[in-house]
Amino acid sequence: MTAANRFLDHSANERTFLGWVRVALSILAIALVLEKLDVQKESSKADIRLLGATAVVGVLVLLGATLKYLRIRARIIAGEEPDHGIPLLDIALAFAIVVMFAALLATHFVA
Repeated sequence: MTAANRFLDHSANERTFLGWVRVALSILAIALVLEKLDVQKESSKADIRLLGATAVVGVLVLLGATLKYLRIRARIIAGEEPDHGIPLLDIALAFAIVVMFAALLATHFVA
């Protein structure tokens, strides 16, 4: 693997990591915005649990992105081809995000 290829792989890995960080921050921001919209109504325990679950999903996205970034970075440094494999973590996190947003929308906008 040439130095130019390693640089390109490192750059692509960092861009992907930063993309996942933006997703995690967006999840947390949307949860906070939805909570601010509910200032006038009393929050039920279900709302609080849902917002807590949203925060957990945001943190899980950040942790998963960090682990994937570090694993690929180690392979690049070792001179190995970065193996992205089957993106099971990506699929699981995307599914969790979709389910979480569906639950948030159902809780806050369906009366």
